[in-house]
Parts: sequence; C-alpha cells; structure tokens
Amino acid sequence: MDNRVELHIHTNKSKNDGIASIQEYMDKAEVYGMKALAITDHGNIQALSEAQILQNNSDKYNELKVIYGMEGYLINDDIQVIYNEKEQKLETTYCLLDMETTGYSAIDDEIIEIGILKVKDNKVIEKFHRYIKPQKRLTENVISITNITNERLENEESIEYIFPKILSFLGNEKDIVIVGHNATFDMRFLKQTAIKLGYNFNYTYFDTLNLTRFLFPDLKSYTIRKIANQLEIKNKKGENIVDQVDLLLKIFIVLKNCLIKKNIKNVKDINFFINNSILKENCYKNMQTNHITILAQNNNGLKNLFEIESISHLKYNYRKPEVLKSMIEKYREGLLIGSACESGELYQAIELGETDEELEKIANFYDYLEIQPIENYYYLINSGIVKNTEELKNINIKMVELGKKLNKLVVATGDVHFLNKEDKIYRSKLEKELGFENAEIQPPLYFKSTKEMLKEFEYLGKEIAYEVVVINTNKIANMCKKL
Repeated sequence: MDNRVELHIHTNKSKNDGIASIQEYMDKAEVYGMKALAITDHGNIQALSEAQILQNNSDKYNELKVIYGMEGYLINDDIQVIYNEKEQKLETTYCLLDMETTGYSAIDDEIIEIGILKVKDNKVIEKFHRYIKPQKRLTENVISITNITNERLENEESIEYIFPKILSFLGNEKDIVIVGHNATFDMRFLKQTAIKLGYNFNYTYFDTLNLTRFLFPDLKSYTIRKIANQLEIKNKKGENIVDQVDLLLKIFIVLKNCLIKKNIKNVKDINFFINNSILKENCYKNMQTNHITILAQNNNGLKNLFEIESISHLKYNYRKPEVLKSMIEKYREGLLIGSACESGELYQAIELGETDEELEKIANFYDYLEIQPIENYYYLINSGIVKNTEELKNINIKMVELGKKLNKLVVATGDVHFLNKEDKIYRSKLEKELGFENAEIQPPLYFKSTKEMLKEFEYLGKEIAYEVVVINTNKIANMCKKL
C-alpha cells in the first residue's frame, strides 16, 4: 500500500494556533513514509524559509518534498446586495421578511415562523404572519432561542399548506423584490422548501446587511436592532416577528434613500454602483472571511504566493490579513487553490443547505476539494449547527459527489495543528490563555498516519476512502515541484 500525503499542516508559525515546528513535521513524515507534505500556516509563509534551509542543508530530507503554501482568509470582494436581478425599478414593490427556524441547515431544519410586509412607496400595503408546525418537536435549545414552544405550534398548519400561501402573498416574480437582513439565509430556506414541494421560486432578493456595511462602514455591529440604535431609529421590542420586520422596513427606507441620492433608479444598478465605488474597500473590514488553501506548484506560483501574502498584510490587514478573491484570480498562475476546512465557503454552503446549483458555482472556483475527519468538527454538534455525526458524514459525502460531478480531485486532509495525539494539551493551554471557551475540549488535529486516515473515512467505502486519502493526495503532490 502506498502512503498518503498530508496537504494541510499548521506549524508553530500559525499565530496562537499551531504547536509543532516544521522540522518535527518533516521528521514525522519521514517516519510515515510520506513523499511530501504541505505547509499551510494561517495567513503567513514564515515557515517556508525554515523548511528550505532544512532541505538544503541536510541529506536527511532528500526524498521528502515540502510543498509551500498558506491557508488564507478569503473575502469575496464581488459584493452582492441584489441577487437574481431582473428589470425592476428602484421604486418597485418590496416584500420584507424574516423567519424563525429550527436550526441553520435549509435541508435538515424547518421554518417555524415567518413574517412578511408588502411595501409600496415606503408604505405597508399588506401583512402576512404565520406560525408553522414542524415535522419534529422543538428542542429546548430552539425554544430558548426563538421563544416559540411546541404547544404554540401544535395546532398550526404544516409547511406544505403554508408555502402556497406564502407564494400567493409574494406575488409575481417579475415585479416583486424580497428584502431580508442577511437575505441569503432566509432565501436558502425558501428555495429548498420550494424544491422539496415542487414549486418554482425565482425571486429577486435584496440584502440589507451588505448594503449597510457599504453605506455605514463604521458601525460597531450589524444586527438589525444594533443598526437601528446606531442610526437613531425608534426601536421598540415587538411581540412577534412582524415587529422585527417593521424595524427592518425603517432601516430599509434609510438605505433606499441613500441610493436615491446616488441617482440609482434601477435595482440592477446597485451591485454595479458598489463594486465600482472608491468606497468599496471600506466594508472589507466588516465582511465575513472564509479559509482557503493555496499551494505553490512551481517558482512562478511561489512568487505569486509571496505577492498574495504581502498584499494581504500590507493593504487588507484588518482583523486578519485578508485575501481578496480578485487577488487569487490575478495571481493564480502556478498555484493550486483548495477549499480548506469547515471555515471554507464550500463546506459552510453544504453545511447550511445551499442549493446544488449554488454549490457547483462555488466549487468551480477551486482546483481541489478538501474533506477532513468528522471528529475535527464535533464542535459543530456541541454548538447545535449540525445535529449529529451522520450529518457530518453527509457533508463529506456531498463534497465527494461534487468532486465527481465537476471532475475535481477530492483529498482527505488532517488540518494538522500538533504532532501527536497527546499534544492537544499544549493547544488547549494556549487557547485557554487567549480566553477561548471550552479550550480543554480539543479536536484530534494531530498528524495521522495513512492507516489512521483510511479508518477515519471508511464510511465512504474502501475504494473511495483509498482514493481520497492516498491516490488523490499523491496526485496533488505530483502537480507541485520540489522548490
């Protein structure tokens, strides 16, 4: 049996995160009989020079290829406020909505309350509010978050009866624009519900979160109530979700008036205006980052990796040194781009129940897709983001299916942060000093052997497990020269 290659290693140069030195990892790779390993420290390439010195000054590592890389903090700088735009005027009819759900996944969770205000000329012309009976009883955690009880939903209609009423209330797809705060979350649930029940759902939607970040980049928080407080909008605590939507309407009117002052007349012009504005960069500091893996294939790729790392530190170093997606496109020659860990945009899109069409769009950006041992992500179960280990397995299975469909290599990586299993105590103490809650509960992010990794992925079947653990990791390594 051939040995695998580890393509995702964090050394002690990963600030406040990695434990072992690159030399310790190189020694362990020799013990495991690996022909290569990749350095992917968070946001920097400091360990690369150390690895090169070791390789150049010792015959011990003649047979070991160190692949130079980095795990970056990705920002999609193609900022979207309007999605699926059509020919609507800015002064069109809007349906502002919000909802409560049983969780984060649009596939595995359910809508239990929805409120919609239909608005024309900044005035409410119609209201819609429904509680919805779910298939499963609410957990105590959901009840505490939503303040909705099982007794409250017991006599309500289920989604198959409510959803046609929602569609009827929304009206013509060509005329209506749906508005939500972090609208992609709400729309994900509505799209997946439409798919499950066999309805078409092709509405334009408008995200007030991204527009607020652009127009008001200096706010300290971007929740609806915090935005209202900071913009001095009257903010009364409501009895149900319609009152939350009413507050969103007040914010939306402020945002729309800002667009009118910028002489924007059509909905489809909003994204163009933002992405061609000199003020666009102001909102990067408030945007969500996702992890991305970058590997240098050759000297030109190494040069481009240096460019990306330098620009991220010198120009876009806000909370973290951020890597713009446009930077990746500009300096992509000689690089391999991987989808990274649970913090990667593709993993999170699967986790949150994004549609297959959107998943394929996201996956097409990457050269290879990563899956990792499910025990790495038990914290997602503890935090209620996923329900159980089967859901974690299903995410990896979906990643494999995407790779097959799109003809992309899927590789099993360890997201290694320390050398041996028992070394988790050091990372635990480090995170405890930094104030992390539950720092003592450490995922097993140690450097695993080929045998251990094959066991981790045996639920995929023996053939696929060998493919992602051994064959594909070696294929990626073969695409990279020894530098």
